[in-house]
Amino acid sequence: MGLSAKQSTVGGHLHQWLAEVVKGSVSPNTFACYENYVKNHLKPELGVIRLNDLTPQHVQKLMN
Repeated sequence: MGLSAKQSTVGGHLHQWLAEVVKGSVSPNTFACYENYVKNHLKPELGVIRLNDLTPQHVQKLMN
């Protein structure tokens, strides 16, 4: 199956989440908005961080 949290990055997890959870549960327009936000905001800031290493401080820095 997929990578463990220890090996998986935030970017990889977001990609999987969009494809497996979000795509079939929202309208195409909403999906496009989510996909755009992930691509342009979340992945550039958090994408390379391993899920196991993600902290509240990483998220707070992004939000600031």
